[in-house]
Amino acid sequence: MPRTMITAAITALIALGLAMSATAQEPAWTMQSEEERNAPLATGPWQGNWMVIRADERIRTRGGSVLARLHIIQDAGSDAAMVDWAAGPAICVDPLDDPCEWADSRGETSTALASDTGLYVFLPVSADVSAPMLLHLASPEDGAAGVAYDGHLRYQVMLEREPH
Repeated sequence: MPRTMITAAITALIALGLAMSATAQEPAWTMQSEEERNAPLATGPWQGNWMVIRADERIRTRGGSVLARLHIIQDAGSDAAMVDWAAGPAICVDPLDDPCEWADSRGETSTALASDTGLYVFLPVSADVSAPMLLHLASPEDGAAGVAYDGHLRYQVMLEREPH
């Protein structure tokens, strides 16, 4: 048998095997009952959309006081959380000056920890990954106090849940 025919036969067998394995897989949702598929997922207390407001009497507008917006995903009973974040103008050192390089930065982080003392989130707002902004929020309630700091800066913040 010529080498090209052997190569073609092996290629055809591999393609057939891949096609058969792809069709032989059962979708994961079929392994759940209808009740399980329709049941609501239990979420943790931090789950939802939050606005972190900088407490600085120099800031006169609501939009100017936003340090960050957070979308937190947390399962019930878990101390880990995924956080999508977007920095606001109040993350800058001087909120009355032109916006700094951190304003409007955004990202996703899985380095968030929910504990008895609150939620701790590292926001890598700077190009220097060794100096993230640490956000510590006391509790998952509107008006809860917190602190944002990066080793040099320290801001007092308040937490507000955003409407759905």
